[in-house]
Amino acid sequence: MKELRTKFVCIELNDSGTCKKVLPCVNLTDSEYNKLLNESLASKQHGLAKAQKQKEEIEKLDTRINKHDMLLAKSIFDNFVDRGLIEEDDELQQSFYDYIFNNKNDRVFHNEFFEKILDKIRGN
Repeated sequence: MKELRTKFVCIELNDSGTCKKVLPCVNLTDSEYNKLLNESLASKQHGLAKAQKQKEEIEKLDTRINKHDMLLAKSIFDNFVDRGLIEEDDELQQSFYDYIFNNKNDRVFHNEFFEKILDKIRGN
């Protein structure tokens, strides 16, 4: 006996061609269809805005973590200088002063020991 088709559905397929989602289908008027399209676009835009906000938050957190890494590395460097294990570096001191007080983030700290400490803090 032939099986009757009694369900009218929409099927969303995944990349492998198998069923990802099954949705019921309904007949709509043009105005209902347009309203649902607008709701769908608003939902998509809300999702994009949320993703953008998350991206901005991640960038802010990354910046803060980098600043903390720099402060911790400088503290360890100064500790080694105080204990006489490494030499004082006036250029590094000035660069760090500018980094903290003059907001000059473009200064690169060229000191072998400082770079090694920073790499260790960052897990490299």
